[in-house]
Amino acid sequence: MVELRALHFSDVHEDYAKLEAIQEFLAGHQNIDVTLYSGDFIQCQQTESGLGTIDRVIKQGFQAVAETEDFQTIDTDLQEMIAELADEEGNVNPDQFTDEQKKGVHAIIDKKNALVMEGAAESALDVFNESYQKLADEFKKISDLAPVYGVLGNHDLTIGYEHLGKGVTFLETTEKEVVKGKSGIEFILKGNINSWEVPQLFQNQFLHPVLKEHMVDYNSGNLATNLDEKIEKARSENRKNDVDRLTHNKSILPQVVEYQEKERERLGVIDEIDIYLAHKLPNNRTGNPNGWEPDTSEITVEYSANASCTYGGHFHGMQVGNKHIGDRLNPPKNFFNDLMKQKGIEITKVDGVDVPVYHLDEDEPWTINPGVDYVTVSEYNKEKEIERVIIYEYIDE
Repeated sequence: MVELRALHFSDVHEDYAKLEAIQEFLAGHQNIDVTLYSGDFIQCQQTESGLGTIDRVIKQGFQAVAETEDFQTIDTDLQEMIAELADEEGNVNPDQFTDEQKKGVHAIIDKKNALVMEGAAESALDVFNESYQKLADEFKKISDLAPVYGVLGNHDLTIGYEHLGKGVTFLETTEKEVVKGKSGIEFILKGNINSWEVPQLFQNQFLHPVLKEHMVDYNSGNLATNLDEKIEKARSENRKNDVDRLTHNKSILPQVVEYQEKERERLGVIDEIDIYLAHKLPNNRTGNPNGWEPDTSEITVEYSANASCTYGGHFHGMQVGNKHIGDRLNPPKNFFNDLMKQKGIEITKVDGVDVPVYHLDEDEPWTINPGVDYVTVSEYNKEKEIERVIIYEYIDE
C-alpha cells in the first residue's frame, strides 16, 4: 500500500505552460500528497521568446536610454562604422572583417550594452518582483492541490520568499517540515540550496550593486575541506575553470566555514530525515552526461546521506540514482516501443498505459533530478521507503 506520493519537478524558469500542466496533472491525480520543487523559478538568461525576467530587464534598460544623447551618439558611431565595412552592394559580412575591425565594432557594441545595462539597473528589482508575483499566483494554485515544499535555485533572488511564501514552504529557511502520509505516518523534510554558480548577468557591473543584497548565499555550494587536493587534481587534468573556482573557494574559506556552521545549527539532528531537497544533488557529477565534475557542499552530502531519497535539479538532463537517463527516455523517440519489444522486459501499468520498468543498481542511492523535460512521482510505503518512481514527460500540444 502506498503511504505517500510525492510529485517532484524543477527548473521551470518561468515556463507557465509547464506550471499549467502540473496544475492539470494534480487536479486529475488527487492521490498526490505533496509537491517538491528544486528551484530556479526565474529565467536569468536571455531567451528566444524575449519573455524571461532578464529579457524584460534589458528591454526596460533599452527603453530608458534609447532617446538619450549618449546612446544616440554611440548608435550613430556604430551605424557609420558598419556602413564603412559594407561592400559595394551594401552587404555586411562579419567573417570578412579584420581583427582590428572586429575589435572596433565590439568596442562600440560594448559601450552601447553598458548604457543599456546602466539603464536596466534602475528598474531591475521591479521586474523581478513582477515575475515572482506572477509565479506566486501559479504556485498557489499548485499548493491548493498538494502542498509545495521547495528551495530557491542559483537563478533566484531572496525576494522570491516574500512573494512565493504563501504557496511554497522553503526548506532552506526552516529546521524541518513534517508531512503526514495517508495513514498519518510522519515524513521529515529538510533541505538546502547547494549552489555556487552565480548567473553571469548577476555579475554585471550595473546590475550587481542592485541585486547583491537579494542574492542567495552562494556559499551553500562551496566546499570547506580538501581544497588543496581538489585544486591539484583539477590542475593535473587541465581543468582551468575548476582550478580558478576552487582557488576562489579557498580564498573565502572562513566565510564558507562560518556558513556551514550556521547551516548545521539550523538543520539540527543529522539522521532525522526522510526526504531531502536541494537545488543540486549530492552526486550530481555521476549523472552529468558532459563529464563535468562539479563538487557539492559538505552540508548536502552529510544531511542527505540518511534520507530515503534526495531530490534536486539545476542540471537540465534527467538523473535517477547515479545515471543520467534522459537519453534513455527521450532520444530516440521510439525508446519505449523498442524497449517493450525486447524479450523479458518488465512491464507495468500506469494510468492504464503499459510502460517499461527501469531498475536501479543495488548500490545506487535514491537521488532524483527530473531535469526540465520530466516530472516524477515517488511512491513511499509505510516503512518510508520508495517502492517505485513514475516518470512523466511534458508534451507540447
